[in-house]
Amino acid sequence: MTTDTLTDAKRDASAPDDLGKSGIELWNSITDDYELRRDELEVLHAACRIRDQIDKLTEGIAGQPLTVLGSQKNLVIHPLISERRYQEQALAGLLGKIKFHDSVETVTTTVITDGPMSRSESGRKAARARWDRAKGLTNGDV
Repeated sequence: MTTDTLTDAKRDASAPDDLGKSGIELWNSITDDYELRRDELEVLHAACRIRDQIDKLTEGIAGQPLTVLGSQKNLVIHPLISERRYQEQALAGLLGKIKFHDSVETVTTTVITDGPMSRSESGRKAARARWDRAKGLTNGDV
């Protein structure tokens, strides 16, 4: 890769202008450690906007009671608390769509057992062998 290509790639990964402090922090924490495809950057951008929205909701909740009177004059959870929870779930869902590639040390694990493999362990081992063969990997490659 040339210097110009590296500069272009870094520019593409710089935080979008519409993000707040927490959104920029989330963006940088991920783009500093992972190289994302353009579609993953779009998902990350949406996740960062949600992260900023969560901050605004948290500020709005500060000093407010945990419950408020509902339409039937009964106590219900403060609507900002519910909305923050929904936004946190949306954030987790978006971040789950990004394919973070672990390092070799975290992907490769060795399990030592005292007895024969269970059916599910045997099936996992066979599936892994098929998957590795399909990807052109040999035993021990990751």
